[in-house]
Amino acid sequence: MIHTLLIVVVSYLLGSIPFGYLLVRIFRGEDVRQTGSGNIGATNVARTGSKGLAIATLLLDALKGYVAVAHVFHFASHHPGDVPDFGPHTVYVLAALAALCACQAIKRSTSSNPFLASGKSGLIFRIA
Repeated sequence: MIHTLLIVVVSYLLGSIPFGYLLVRIFRGEDVRQTGSGNIGATNVARTGSKGLAIATLLLDALKGYVAVAHVFHFASHHPGDVPDFGPHTVYVLAALAALCACQAIKRSTSSNPFLASGKSGLIFRIA
């Protein structure tokens, strides 16, 4: 049970990193939430006029989901009895968990949709 909780906490903490906000704040000195829709996702970062930061945001948001699911598989290979088995749907459950954790990030004051980037990248991990 403690191992499952660890997986959830790591996925949640990975998902809570607001890459769009951080990149725009660091490289442009602006608050991306004051632009466009007020979201911190890649589309709104592009509205700040920086396509490069938007691409970086998209890739980093996708990487969050990929790393969360990869962490689970790495953990499962070293502790096979400690990871819950959902049968053939395990990878989908884990990818959904990583994506949901990304959507419910710590202290996120505006809505964003990292679910798409995180969730799809988690499923890509299963394909690769």
